[in-house]
Amino acid sequence: MSLIKLFYQLKSSTKGSVIVFTALAMTVIVGFTALVVDVGMMYFTRGLLVKTADAAALAGVQEFVREQTSPENAAKDYLSKNGYDPDGATVNVSETNKTVEVELERTVIFSFARVLGFNESEVMARSKAVIGPLVDAKGVAPLSINEATYDEAKEHGGNYELKSIRWQNQDIGPGNYGALQLGETGANVYKNNIKDGYEGIIEEEEFIDTEPGNMEDPTIEGVNHLIDISKDCCDGGCYEGSKKPNCSLLIYIPVITTGDQGRTEVQVIGFAAFLIDPDNPPNEENGATITGKFIRSIGQGEINPDPEAKSYGVYGVKLIE
Repeated sequence: MSLIKLFYQLKSSTKGSVIVFTALAMTVIVGFTALVVDVGMMYFTRGLLVKTADAAALAGVQEFVREQTSPENAAKDYLSKNGYDPDGATVNVSETNKTVEVELERTVIFSFARVLGFNESEVMARSKAVIGPLVDAKGVAPLSINEATYDEAKEHGGNYELKSIRWQNQDIGPGNYGALQLGETGANVYKNNIKDGYEGIIEEEEFIDTEPGNMEDPTIEGVNHLIDISKDCCDGGCYEGSKKPNCSLLIYIPVITTGDQGRTEVQVIGFAAFLIDPDNPPNEENGATITGKFIRSIGQGEINPDPEAKSYGVYGVKLIE
């Protein structure tokens, strides 16, 4: 065989190898592209579905307290407002366990993976939320009520007089009118805790001290401040629409055990939601009595998910799946 003939044979063989190598390389490139683009789109879509399912479950479970619609309708209404067809969702509501479960599904159409024979894939997400009474709370007011009096007030309904001179020696103990020491002692600290809420966290079963005396002037100033600023956040309608959120008239207070005379230690056994009546503010004539009503409300904090746990009106929600 001549050298020229051998050269041409090698050249022809090299061209065939390059073609085969190029074809294999293109397959790998398309595969990696499909992995990056199409699989990436699947993960992105699932992330959106998880967030949507979480929010819908939380929106639904709050209706056990808000009672403006059913938990199922609340979850589906959230989905509809956020671009997801509620008819394509599965919403399961457990009245017994106070839970709402939302299942979502969406089809992802592939682009590059079609070359490999994959056209689409189903992406699913599931979320479950539960509601229960709060076992801790931040921003509580330095006021209180004992369990027996709370139960009596809820049973009779209507307005209740919080921190009233009428209840001295009955609710908490001689010399106490319901005021609590949250943080440091003193009238200014007490007044600021009414205005802004206590910055620390109060926990169920925690022991705290009372703030003895009627605390008339700081009570009048603090509560009237809340009434004044409610005009900006509620247009004067907070008390009528008692479940309107972010209203300064709505305060959270500890439910406590009965104490002894003077400055005494009491134990927190829960939290109540009290809505201040802006038409009956505390003043010197009524002895700085705070008038309002106890309502059910959604707060922020850790919860007791046990459906048999006693609640004093303040609930929290939590994702459990």
